[in-house]
Amino acid sequence: MKFVSLFLVIFLSVSVFASEDQTQAEFEPGYSCDQANLKGVRFNYCLRKTNRQNTKDIVYYFHGSGGDADQWYRYYFMTMAMQRRWSYQGYDPMMISISFGPDWALIDNDRFKLLSYFKYVAVPFLENKVGGLQNGKRKLIGLSMGGYNAIQVGLREPRMFTRIALLCPAISTVGPYDSNREVSAYIRRTGACPSLVRRMIRISRQIFTDDRDWEDHDPLRMIKNYKSPHKPKFYISIGWRDSFGFYEGAQRFQKTSALQKIFSLQWVPVPGPHCMFDRNSAADFIMED
Repeated sequence: MKFVSLFLVIFLSVSVFASEDQTQAEFEPGYSCDQANLKGVRFNYCLRKTNRQNTKDIVYYFHGSGGDADQWYRYYFMTMAMQRRWSYQGYDPMMISISFGPDWALIDNDRFKLLSYFKYVAVPFLENKVGGLQNGKRKLIGLSMGGYNAIQVGLREPRMFTRIALLCPAISTVGPYDSNREVSAYIRRTGACPSLVRRMIRISRQIFTDDRDWEDHDPLRMIKNYKSPHKPKFYISIGWRDSFGFYEGAQRFQKTSALQKIFSLQWVPVPGPHCMFDRNSAADFIMED
């Protein structure tokens, strides 16, 4: 199966809050990473070292563009701050992070078959390594590109995760096949960086074969048409001045859910660019239940 680094330049996860030296120097020692090759698909994963005596929950993490399975531990002042908050509260979940490469989309279309693979191959393999779900709950955190991926699995497989935290999620209100006029209006309206938006659209066309294919995977259309009685709880935190214009899409996602009373969705906008989010409330959201 071939996975190309195309569409998900859209979902850049820029670590603007800590230098590379800082993040590399402050790895948490309590985790291990490895690689698996199952049914012709290779992926990296990291597991946190915990005995699961106090907390049975498993928390999955989807990284941002350009990252890897160890990003949870390298993004020290943001994601690792969440884990420190859990530790202070006595919450000690098993963390599982997974990566199919620097950029990947958790979708099933004519070109990508990752969503079904994740559910039926990767998750059973990973959870077997940590003793199964036991009587805990399965939760999910997605950052930027990972937020887009978390939406895909959260809306298409709503029984897999009880809580889903979207941190600066890549939700766009402009599609790859929109007109130049619509794209220009999006840039003016959101204050997004023109070069990032245009590159996003150009590369997106190499992933989605046509407008209908994009619509099938557009988070805003997916939530509007959501019919399942199963409703995981959602959380969104994003910077007001997201340089991709994702704030507008995230806000629309939240409003659609609220107006149609689809999900219990906690909305926490914050000052700042991509990829800012509120660490404390995000950590508390996952820790609940």
